[in-house]
Amino acid sequence: MLRKANRRYKVALIGFKWGGKTRDDIERLADYYGVAGQITIFDWIPYEQVMDLTCRSKVSILLSLKEGSNRAIADSILCNVPVVVLSNHIGGIRKNILPETGLLAEEAHLESAIVELFESSIHPREWGLEHVSCFKSTEKLNLILREHARRQGRPWTQDIAVRSNSPESKYVSTEDAERLSTWNERLKDYLR
Repeated sequence: MLRKANRRYKVALIGFKWGGKTRDDIERLADYYGVAGQITIFDWIPYEQVMDLTCRSKVSILLSLKEGSNRAIADSILCNVPVVVLSNHIGGIRKNILPETGLLAEEAHLESAIVELFESSIHPREWGLEHVSCFKSTEKLNLILREHARRQGRPWTQDIAVRSNSPESKYVSTEDAERLSTWNERLKDYLR
């Protein structure tokens, strides 16, 4: 797409060595297609730098064809960056690609999807906060757990604590982290 594009795009690739492929493989491919000057590769960078680059991006693109629930797309939505996911992608993140967040696009129409999002005035963060933030996810899970407990005739005394993945799973509230630290230490025995 970069080689045939109607304009010159500046691309940040964020990732790390995977499946035997490295930065050198990407650089050779970029040289082959004559687009090396348009690509900057960031590998094994701190989470804060990933978030900074994401927040400064105009569009976030997922080119993989199959993944679970890709975190980069969720992070992009919450950073208010519109997203493009290939229409033949198989994975959980597809359900979050709506007119409010971005576009599903065929590979042959990738550039037109990017241009459409460049010219759009969508604000994915608003949708993300209302539908997929850690607070909304916890609220939804609490509702399910509360209803299940009540159907079983069990009391419901306290909602679960909010956790966030930024970058690793942790409690949002330091008070919750302190209150639940003993329980979490006991759980470690089951995770080894």
